[in-house]
Amino acid sequence: MADSIRAAERRNQHRTALWALPLLVIPAAVTAGYLTAITTSKNAGLAVAMVVSVLALRQ
Repeated sequence: MADSIRAAERRNQHRTALWALPLLVIPAAVTAGYLTAITTSKNAGLAVAMVVSVLALRQ
């Protein structure tokens, strides 16, 4: 019984992580990209935003 309760809780946490994690990562990636863009170039800022997004969302 305890195993099924733990499994249900784990599924619930994974479901929450599917929408909560991108909501946390996207602002961080945009901020890092923006700060890079204003100090270097637009292309560097875009690259930083993409790298931060990919590394953070990769599982």
